[in-house]
Amino acid sequence: FLKGLTTGSVNPSVKGNRLIVLHIGSEDGFVPGGLLCLESKKNSHDYHDEINEETFREWMENILPKLRDNSVIVMDNASYHSAVKMDKDPTPCTRKVDILKWLEDKGEVIDTPMIIAELLEIVKHVKPIHEKYVIDELTKSSNKTILRLPPYHNELNPIKLAWSSIKNHVRMNNTTFKLPNVKKPPNTPNT
Repeated sequence: FLKGLTTGSVNPSVKGNRLIVLHIGSEDGFVPGGLLCLESKKNSHDYHDEINEETFREWMENILPKLRDNSVIVMDNASYHSAVKMDKDPTPCTRKVDILKWLEDKGEVIDTPMIIAELLEIVKHVKPIHEKYVIDELTKSSNKTILRLPPYHNELNPIKLAWSSIKNHVRMNNTTFKLPNVKKPPNTPNT
């Protein structure tokens, strides 16, 4: 069953536009109405620069009502999955008073005078506890949970094997090498 499948990306042998596909599935298969299929605008090997947080958020808003309550959504670390934070973290350019306010809002008590560099060290240790992403909050408000995979661990992501199987099917059955024919459902005649 798994012969010829891989979780890693394979460079296509044909130049030209590609399809960018977002979908979500479970043990019951892909979620009906969950497909987002876009034609690549760039001839790039990395599609991640063509999907942005806005497109992903809109897709998630459409998907969430289609999922069962208490679903756990497994996500890898694609930049568009967690690009927008609910609360902007202080940086070295942030005013000292604003860093102090940020820390105070997180429950940190700063009772001795400190310079910005010292305050930012505290920020560095506190921020992982308080990081909230727009997508996570959107999901939580729909009674679902996001589980983020550690970076570079595709073997933990079941959708990677599913995509590998789909790509293999397309590779074996794509006789015209035209994008419109790849988008067609199986058993539909090519033109």
